[in-house]
Amino acid sequence: AINVNGEVSVASGGALDLDAASSDANYSFGSLIIAGGGTVVAPSHGTLTVNQGSTYVLRNLGTLNANGGTIKVDRPSAS
Repeated sequence: AINVNGEVSVASGGALDLDAASSDANYSFGSLIIAGGGTVVAPSHGTLTVNQGSTYVLRNLGTLNANGGTIKVDRPSAS
């Protein structure tokens, strides 16, 4: 498992492939920002969770491939 409390950004032309061969990994990011032309491939046998963004929890201007896995977007309510 990989946990990032802050923002994970994928720039235009960049790629983040979270689906390693036979991966059952889970990933947790505070927020995920995908720029236009950027690509994220979610794990096919795990869960990608984004849950703590201050401005955006998930901002997708590029490509987000669910890849048959689970993507969970969960922002706690503001207090």
